[in-house]
Amino acid sequence: MSRDAVSGAALVLGAAAGLVTMALHPSGLGHADTPEQLEALLRLNVVAHGLGILSVALAFFGALGLARRLDDGPGLATAGLVAFGFAAFAATCAALTSGFIAPALHEHLADATDAERVALGVVSDYSWFFNQAFAKLHVVASSAAIGLWSLVILRGGALPRWLGVYGGVLGPAAILALLTGNLPLNLHGFGLVVLSQAVWLVGAGARLWSTKG
Repeated sequence: MSRDAVSGAALVLGAAAGLVTMALHPSGLGHADTPEQLEALLRLNVVAHGLGILSVALAFFGALGLARRLDDGPGLATAGLVAFGFAAFAATCAALTSGFIAPALHEHLADATDAERVALGVVSDYSWFFNQAFAKLHVVASSAAIGLWSLVILRGGALPRWLGVYGGVLGPAAILALLTGNLPLNLHGFGLVVLSQAVWLVGAGARLWSTKG
Protein backbone atom coordinates (compact mmCIF):
# COMPACT_ATOMS: atom_id res chain seq x y z
CA MET A 1 0.00 0.00 0.00
CA SER A 2 1.36 3.44 -0.94
CA ARG A 3 1.99 6.23 1.55
CA ASP A 4 -0.80 8.26 -0.06
CA ALA A 5 -3.21 5.36 0.40
CA VAL A 6 -2.29 5.00 4.08
CA SER A 7 -2.72 8.74 4.60
CA GLY A 8 -6.04 8.69 2.80
CA ALA A 9 -7.30 5.82 4.94
CA ALA A 10 -6.28 7.72 8.08
CA LEU A 11 -8.18 10.81 6.95
CA VAL A 12 -11.32 8.81 6.20
CA LEU A 13 -11.15 6.86 9.46
CA GLY A 14 -10.44 10.02 11.45
CA ALA A 15 -13.42 11.82 9.92
CA ALA A 16 -15.66 8.79 10.50
CA ALA A 17 -14.54 8.48 14.12
CA GLY A 18 -15.27 12.18 14.60
CA LEU A 19 -18.82 11.68 13.34
CA VAL A 20 -19.34 8.70 15.64
CA THR A 21 -18.02 10.80 18.51
CA MET A 22 -20.66 13.45 17.91
CA ALA A 23 -23.36 10.79 17.60
CA LEU A 24 -22.38 9.28 20.96
CA HIS A 25 -21.81 12.60 22.71
CA PRO A 26 -24.32 13.06 25.58
CA SER A 27 -26.47 16.17 25.26
CA GLY A 28 -25.75 17.05 28.88
CA LEU A 29 -24.91 15.42 32.19
CA GLY A 30 -27.67 17.43 33.80
CA HIS A 31 -30.30 15.35 32.02
CA ALA A 32 -29.75 12.38 34.34
CA ASP A 33 -32.66 11.83 36.76
CA THR A 34 -31.04 9.12 38.88
CA PRO A 35 -27.50 8.31 40.09
CA GLU A 36 -27.53 5.28 37.81
CA GLN A 37 -28.40 7.40 34.76
CA LEU A 38 -25.68 9.89 35.70
CA GLU A 39 -23.12 7.10 36.00
CA ALA A 40 -24.12 5.74 32.59
CA LEU A 41 -23.85 9.22 31.04
CA LEU A 42 -20.44 9.74 32.61
CA ARG A 43 -19.19 6.46 31.15
CA LEU A 44 -20.60 7.34 27.73
CA ASN A 45 -19.00 10.76 27.98
CA VAL A 46 -15.59 9.23 28.59
CA VAL A 47 -15.99 6.77 25.70
CA ALA A 48 -17.18 9.46 23.28
CA HIS A 49 -14.34 11.85 24.06
CA GLY A 50 -11.76 9.06 24.08
CA LEU A 51 -12.91 8.17 20.57
CA GLY A 52 -12.75 11.86 19.72
CA ILE A 53 -9.08 12.02 20.73
CA LEU A 54 -8.39 8.94 18.58
CA SER A 55 -10.14 10.62 15.64
CA VAL A 56 -7.89 13.66 16.03
CA ALA A 57 -4.76 11.50 16.00
CA LEU A 58 -5.91 9.63 12.88
CA ALA A 59 -6.84 12.84 11.08
CA PHE A 60 -3.50 14.47 11.87
CA PHE A 61 -1.61 11.40 10.67
CA GLY A 62 -3.55 11.62 7.42
CA ALA A 63 -2.95 15.36 7.22
CA LEU A 64 0.80 14.76 7.20
CA GLY A 65 0.46 12.74 4.00
CA LEU A 66 -2.03 15.20 2.53
CA ALA A 67 0.34 18.11 3.03
CA ARG A 68 3.14 16.11 1.43
CA ARG A 69 0.92 15.36 -1.57
CA LEU A 70 -0.12 19.02 -1.91
CA ASP A 71 3.39 20.42 -1.39
CA ASP A 72 3.34 23.50 -3.61
CA GLY A 73 6.71 25.13 -3.07
CA PRO A 74 5.52 28.49 -1.63
CA GLY A 75 4.56 26.74 1.60
CA LEU A 76 0.77 27.05 1.68
CA ALA A 77 0.38 23.29 2.14
CA THR A 78 2.84 23.35 5.04
CA ALA A 79 1.06 26.35 6.55
CA GLY A 80 -2.15 24.36 6.37
CA LEU A 81 -0.48 21.49 8.21
CA VAL A 82 0.71 23.85 10.95
CA ALA A 83 -2.82 25.21 11.32
CA PHE A 84 -4.22 21.67 11.43
CA GLY A 85 -1.67 20.82 14.12
CA PHE A 86 -3.00 23.68 16.27
CA ALA A 87 -6.53 22.41 15.59
CA ALA A 88 -5.57 18.89 16.68
CA PHE A 89 -4.01 20.23 19.88
CA ALA A 90 -7.06 22.35 20.65
CA ALA A 91 -9.50 19.51 19.96
CA THR A 92 -7.52 17.18 22.23
CA CYS A 93 -7.55 19.72 25.06
CA ALA A 94 -11.28 20.33 24.63
CA ALA A 95 -11.96 16.58 24.66
CA LEU A 96 -9.85 16.07 27.77
CA THR A 97 -11.72 18.86 29.53
CA SER A 98 -15.22 17.63 28.69
CA GLY A 99 -14.52 13.91 28.62
CA PHE A 100 -12.27 13.42 31.62
CA ILE A 101 -12.06 16.54 33.81
CA ALA A 102 -15.82 17.24 33.89
CA PRO A 103 -16.77 13.65 34.85
CA ALA A 104 -14.14 13.68 37.60
CA LEU A 105 -15.66 16.88 39.01
CA HIS A 106 -19.13 15.31 38.97
CA GLU A 107 -17.84 12.30 40.88
CA HIS A 108 -16.31 14.58 43.53
CA LEU A 109 -19.62 16.43 43.86
CA ALA A 110 -21.36 13.24 45.05
CA ASP A 111 -19.50 13.18 48.39
CA ALA A 112 -18.61 16.87 48.69
CA THR A 113 -19.59 19.14 51.56
CA ASP A 114 -21.63 22.26 50.87
CA ALA A 115 -18.52 24.41 50.86
CA GLU A 116 -16.75 22.00 48.53
CA ARG A 117 -19.75 21.94 46.22
CA VAL A 118 -19.51 25.71 45.81
CA ALA A 119 -15.80 25.49 45.04
CA LEU A 120 -16.29 22.58 42.63
CA GLY A 121 -19.09 24.48 40.94
CA VAL A 122 -16.70 27.34 40.23
CA VAL A 123 -14.11 24.92 38.88
CA SER A 124 -16.78 23.26 36.74
CA ASP A 125 -17.76 26.62 35.26
CA TYR A 126 -14.10 27.35 34.59
CA SER A 127 -13.66 24.02 32.81
CA TRP A 128 -16.61 24.90 30.55
CA PHE A 129 -14.99 28.19 29.53
CA PHE A 130 -11.73 26.30 29.05
CA ASN A 131 -13.51 23.86 26.74
CA GLN A 132 -15.15 26.65 24.75
CA ALA A 133 -11.84 28.46 24.23
CA PHE A 134 -10.19 25.37 22.81
CA ALA A 135 -13.25 24.53 20.73
CA LYS A 136 -13.08 28.00 19.15
CA LEU A 137 -9.37 27.57 18.43
CA HIS A 138 -10.09 24.21 16.84
CA VAL A 139 -12.78 25.63 14.54
CA VAL A 140 -10.64 28.57 13.43
CA ALA A 141 -7.44 26.55 12.95
CA SER A 142 -9.05 23.58 11.19
CA SER A 143 -11.05 25.90 8.94
CA ALA A 144 -7.89 27.83 8.09
CA ALA A 145 -6.11 24.56 7.26
CA ILE A 146 -8.88 23.40 4.94
CA GLY A 147 -9.02 26.85 3.36
CA LEU A 148 -5.27 26.87 2.69
CA TRP A 149 -5.23 23.33 1.31
CA SER A 150 -8.22 24.18 -0.88
CA LEU A 151 -6.34 27.18 -2.28
CA VAL A 152 -3.43 24.91 -3.17
CA ILE A 153 -5.84 22.51 -4.90
CA LEU A 154 -7.36 25.33 -6.94
CA ARG A 155 -3.91 26.61 -7.89
CA GLY A 156 -2.34 23.28 -8.81
CA GLY A 157 -5.05 20.68 -9.32
CA ALA A 158 -3.40 18.01 -7.15
CA LEU A 159 -6.86 16.87 -6.01
CA PRO A 160 -10.35 17.23 -7.51
CA ARG A 161 -11.38 20.84 -8.10
CA TRP A 162 -14.66 20.41 -6.20
CA LEU A 163 -12.61 19.95 -3.02
CA GLY A 164 -10.92 23.27 -3.66
CA VAL A 165 -14.21 25.04 -4.25
CA TYR A 166 -15.98 23.42 -1.31
CA GLY A 167 -13.11 23.98 1.12
CA GLY A 168 -12.51 27.48 -0.20
CA VAL A 169 -16.05 28.39 0.81
CA LEU A 170 -16.29 26.25 3.95
CA GLY A 171 -13.12 27.47 5.65
CA PRO A 172 -13.78 31.24 5.56
CA ALA A 173 -17.53 30.76 6.13
CA ALA A 174 -16.98 28.78 9.35
CA ILE A 175 -14.51 31.34 10.70
CA LEU A 176 -16.81 34.24 9.81
CA ALA A 177 -19.83 32.52 11.37
CA LEU A 178 -17.88 31.91 14.58
CA LEU A 179 -16.48 35.43 14.82
CA THR A 180 -19.88 37.04 14.21
CA GLY A 181 -21.58 34.89 16.84
CA ASN A 182 -23.66 32.91 14.34
CA LEU A 183 -22.00 29.59 15.16
CA PRO A 184 -22.64 28.60 18.78
CA LEU A 185 -20.30 25.84 19.87
CA ASN A 186 -22.94 23.74 21.56
CA LEU A 187 -23.46 20.09 20.59
CA HIS A 188 -25.40 20.97 17.43
CA GLY A 189 -23.15 23.83 16.31
CA PHE A 190 -19.93 21.89 16.81
CA GLY A 191 -21.55 18.84 15.23
CA LEU A 192 -22.28 20.90 12.13
CA VAL A 193 -18.61 21.87 11.91
CA VAL A 194 -17.50 18.24 12.30
CA LEU A 195 -19.97 17.06 9.63
CA SER A 196 -19.12 19.77 7.09
CA GLN A 197 -15.38 19.23 7.54
CA ALA A 198 -15.82 15.45 7.37
CA VAL A 199 -17.17 15.82 3.83
CA TRP A 200 -13.93 17.54 2.80
CA LEU A 201 -11.65 15.18 4.71
CA VAL A 202 -13.36 12.05 3.36
CA GLY A 203 -13.23 13.46 -0.17
CA ALA A 204 -9.51 14.20 0.13
CA GLY A 205 -8.83 10.90 1.87
CA ALA A 206 -10.71 8.88 -0.72
CA ARG A 207 -8.69 10.49 -3.51
CA LEU A 208 -5.41 9.77 -1.72
CA TRP A 209 -6.56 6.20 -1.08
CA SER A 210 -7.19 5.66 -4.80
CA THR A 211 -3.72 6.87 -5.75
CA LYS A 212 -1.62 4.14 -7.36
CA GLY A 213 2.01 3.53 -6.50
